Formats: sequence, C-alpha cells, structure tokens
Amino acid sequence: MDDILYALWNGDYDPTPERDREDKALSDQSAQFGSAVKEAFGLDFMDRWGEIEGERADRRAFQHYREGFRLGVRLVLEAIRPA
Repeated sequence: MDDILYALWNGDYDPTPERDREDKALSDQSAQFGSAVKEAFGLDFMDRWGEIEGERADRRAFQHYREGFRLGVRLVLEAIRPA
C-alpha cells in the first residue's frame, strides 16, 4: 500500500533524512572534542552533560516537529482556500 496516512498510522514512516558527509565529519569532530572533555573533566561530568544535552535535543526536535506539522496544516488550508 502506497498511502502516507497508512504508513504514519502503522509507524512505517521515518522522516529522518540520510546523513551527508558534512554531518558525518562534524560528528567525528564532536566525538574528538568529547574525548578531550572526558579526559579533562571525567566521566560523571560527561554523563550529566549528556543527559542535559539529550533533554535539550529532544525538546528542540519536538519543537521542530510541531512547527512542521503547523506548516503542513497551513499549506493544506491555503491549497483548499478558494482563489
């Protein structure tokens, strides 16, 4: 079945884009800096920082998701509005 609503309902739709080279390179650089910070401040510091950053990233991702949904609704409403 090639139906976006069914894919969404069934949990088969993944909107995550493929990572490009630049994203991978930045992730590698971040990991290198993370290793240096871990050496300087210790594992407990890194764990707590990771928890805070993870929560921040989750909240930000939801904000983007919500705004994307709102944009989609606005586009649909614009498309069905009489000219």
